[in-house]
Amino acid sequence: MNIYAKMGLAMTMVFTASVAFAAAPDQAGDLATAVRTEIGKSEALRTDHLSVETVGGVVYVRGTVDTEVERASVRAAAAKAAGGAKVVDLTEIAY
Repeated sequence: MNIYAKMGLAMTMVFTASVAFAAAPDQAGDLATAVRTEIGKSEALRTDHLSVETVGGVVYVRGTVDTEVERASVRAAAAKAAGGAKVVDLTEIAY
């Protein structure tokens, strides 16, 4: 596949994701807010190093945590608040 075909495929994927997100922005925003709120309930987590984004009904959690225990807490809180929506954990442990 040449570079132009790859670029076209990537642009199609971005456009498709944008359309999916635009279809239900209120639901996506509510879901992201619910996940942020649930994660924020834990005083042990530094939420200023985490971000939550919802695209096409999938919740993405990014950022850094200090330990694997914190990472597991973030995952559990996100799953609880997502109510069955897919959660993708992209957090990393800070060294």
